[in-house]
Amino acid sequence: MKRLHLLAAFGTIFILLISPAKQWARVFFVGSNPFMSMMAFPQSVLELDKDMLWVTASYQSLPWWGDVDEPMNRPNDSYASTEQSINFVKEAGDTESSYFSQYGFMSVIEGQVNYFHKWAKNVKSMLTVKYTLEAMYGNAEGNLRAETNTIQYIPFAYDVSHHIHNFYAEGVLGFLLGDNPSGLKLGFGYENTGNLSSSFNATVEGIDIKSDRLTWGWTTVGCNHILGYKHINGDAWLQNSYSIGPLYQFDIQFGTTFPSVKIGSRFRYITGTQDQYVWQANSTNTVLERNFDGTYVKNVWSKKTDDMLYRLYGNFVLKRTQAYSLNLLLFFGYENKNAYNALAENMSIQTSSRESFSSIVVEANPNVNIYGDKGFSIDIALLAEYSYTRFENMYDRWNSFLGGSKSTFWDTSSYQGIEYWWENFSYADEHFADVGADLAMQIPLYGTKTEKLGLSLVLFINTKFTFKTKTYGTNQNTSTDVVFSPVSYRDNFKREIWFNSVIGLMYQWERYTLRIELYEPLIYSLLSKTSVTDASHTVTYFTQEKTQAWAVQQGTKVALTLGYEL
Repeated sequence: MKRLHLLAAFGTIFILLISPAKQWARVFFVGSNPFMSMMAFPQSVLELDKDMLWVTASYQSLPWWGDVDEPMNRPNDSYASTEQSINFVKEAGDTESSYFSQYGFMSVIEGQVNYFHKWAKNVKSMLTVKYTLEAMYGNAEGNLRAETNTIQYIPFAYDVSHHIHNFYAEGVLGFLLGDNPSGLKLGFGYENTGNLSSSFNATVEGIDIKSDRLTWGWTTVGCNHILGYKHINGDAWLQNSYSIGPLYQFDIQFGTTFPSVKIGSRFRYITGTQDQYVWQANSTNTVLERNFDGTYVKNVWSKKTDDMLYRLYGNFVLKRTQAYSLNLLLFFGYENKNAYNALAENMSIQTSSRESFSSIVVEANPNVNIYGDKGFSIDIALLAEYSYTRFENMYDRWNSFLGGSKSTFWDTSSYQGIEYWWENFSYADEHFADVGADLAMQIPLYGTKTEKLGLSLVLFINTKFTFKTKTYGTNQNTSTDVVFSPVSYRDNFKREIWFNSVIGLMYQWERYTLRIELYEPLIYSLLSKTSVTDASHTVTYFTQEKTQAWAVQQGTKVALTLGYEL
């Protein structure tokens, strides 16, 4: 029966290993499956028994709005689709047909190898090596209709491709500390950009344009007026700069299990220095020359990133019987990230301007593990999470009265309209709450001495609430200080509902195991509100509320795993 249970448990290992961890937080923290809980508790490796080798491949298609630095970014929440094709109805006076089409997507291809080895009864290890390719492609083309005093037609075509390579390796060692099962995990990750290429071709009033200018967020509504027309049925945002280069990740986790509590901890550090490229126009005489006649030039300043994360958590057993275990997970986390510029030729020379945030998170997750016959199990968990994040954009301001500099917030002003993600602010405070539920089931369907068939199902639903206040203001030098004064605020509220499911089918024949997983599209609904007010919160300059019906946040994912018992 133990062997059947372990084989059924194997069915969900790769749900964890090839999924974004944040989406499955409660499942791998509190689930009865050691392959899943190993993500948070390295001591779970001691629950495995047979030497095994697994190879996994997966594919998923994700939306891409075209941002090079942050592939999941979109200009604002109103951008919900990355593919459309429109043939516009001819209007009076039209001499040509007008059309617009665009698409953008990210293909995520992953390959992974896992090797488990039992060195002794209480000394076991697992080695994991994973490679992920994020291949992004975008296209926009059409014959745009623009109006001034006359009607102009602008044929154009835009193509862009971008790649990010990610390598990650980790080793887990399980052992006893006294009589307590314990584990240590060490991980190292390397991420770097690959090929980035773009081309923009258009004909505007007889002028041919050929450029490598990067754009993103294509839409049929005039937004940035990149072609110089206020009234046009196709437009996009320009990317004035981007960063490429490596990021490194270092991970260490430790955990130990006592009779009534399973404890885990984690420290993660991400760092890297990336080259920055900035658009440099050859001429600024016209809008077209300013936007498309030029090239991206490497900046003398590189972007330096330091991101440290700490986690401490424990799953406390409240009541345990042969049929079930009732538990409570308590979780605490802290993260601090800084980004600043340093001279590429001498990294010890840094600018005073930096962007940073600090975040704390607390969770309380009641959970229950229900055990059945022949490997059948049900894990149910509830989530109650709260986090607070402080964002600060700082620089050293010179004060001639003092004869020195003082660190203070950026001088910024709010846009009195809808919010775009690149809008600078001085500082911001964000409160986030998340409530949800997870269900994980392992169902044995068929079993003999040489063949076994099992089904796994994972469901999760979350409701997330985000309250964020951005502060904008100016600085003034006095004879004794540098004084920052808020001049306006932007108050944002978002309510998101997320739902997702994963179905897995596992078949074992003698030493071989085959598993197929289907990740259903991640769907969500969104309610967002934003308002801009003065410093006293008495005058409202702008307010907006938007509701978005159910939409797909991530596409279907397919994973295939082949295992062999050594």
